[in-house]
Amino acid sequence: SPPKPLILAGAAFSNASEIRQRWVDLVQWANVHGFAEELTSSLSAPPEFDVAERISGVSESGQGWWPEIGEQFHSPKEKPSRDLVMQRLRTLQLEWPAIAGHELAQSTKPMTFTGRKKRRLVVAADPGMSPPWGTWYSAQANRFAFSRFRQAVNKAISPLEVDHIVFQTNRWK
Repeated sequence: SPPKPLILAGAAFSNASEIRQRWVDLVQWANVHGFAEELTSSLSAPPEFDVAERISGVSESGQGWWPEIGEQFHSPKEKPSRDLVMQRLRTLQLEWPAIAGHELAQSTKPMTFTGRKKRRLVVAADPGMSPPWGTWYSAQANRFAFSRFRQAVNKAISPLEVDHIVFQTNRWK
């Protein structure tokens, strides 16, 4: 069998050298067992590109350990000011029917932003109603309806952005 790649949880508990070595082992195994063509054809580099070159640029910090696309670093989101958070919450409260839609606005109301960087919106929800995406706790029926809803929220509160919207039925009056 080929060496198992260190991905997901395996990568989380491995350093860059271990990940790099496992990739080298996989390339060597593919060469010995006649799978080099399949391995290299799955990469986005041109055929003349040497796979060994692809992994030689991995730093000890781990940058560049992904054979195909490199590290996926992004700059961390900044913590918004209290004034901006309060301003955007007020925007949501005042414009909620236009943002959520008239029907959904009748059974929900934005309450607060939570989390260290205020990227979670808490919304009170009427437990006797059901949202277009299924239930208040799951978007199984129509996850695209929920995605559109979250996009509308994010558009309204820009430059703030929420990753999660939590519906609390125990806060409904």
